[in-house]
Amino acid sequence: MTVFSGSSRDLVLRVWPDLADRVSLKPHEPPTLPRKVAIRPGRRPTVGVLGAISRAKGAEILRNLAAHAGDRLRIVVIGTMDPAYAHHAIRVHGPYDHADIADLAEHYGIDRWLIPAIWPETFSYATHECIATGLPVFAFDLGAQGEAVAPAPNGRVADANTGPRPFVSHLFTIKCHGVPKPKHSSKRARNS
Repeated sequence: MTVFSGSSRDLVLRVWPDLADRVSLKPHEPPTLPRKVAIRPGRRPTVGVLGAISRAKGAEILRNLAAHAGDRLRIVVIGTMDPAYAHHAIRVHGPYDHADIADLAEHYGIDRWLIPAIWPETFSYATHECIATGLPVFAFDLGAQGEAVAPAPNGRVADANTGPRPFVSHLFTIKCHGVPKPKHSSKRARNS
């Protein structure tokens, strides 16, 4: 059996521990990754979210984040979002070409990314694309998305049980010209 992340391997082995010697890890390779993104200083913080955002991919998290952040923070979805979770403060770009990610991030003034998925993904192309831009990337300590963000120099892993208020504060704790790693990392990052 082939799996695409250490997290998915752990999930399979929790159910079928006897398969340990028959499970192989082979991460996907994104076909192309975006270039580094130039940040325009002096703007209101803008969180970018990449992909097709459903409930499992964090649509409810985004709606709650928009409600708690008010106009202190802009949220732009480069992709689509389940309309059941629409909020007036969330700008949805719509479908995009992967080759345009960096240009779109610069167009919207995105200076940090959020991977809001609340479900452990087996692999996340969007996470790898966000990391490649060089901008800070926030993700919960779940699945392949947390596994990819934890070791990245521009990655930040948050506890999946964090409520909207502390999470909004967490999004404001970074400087957009660089992202120093915190002294204490998440439990998932230490176990990786």
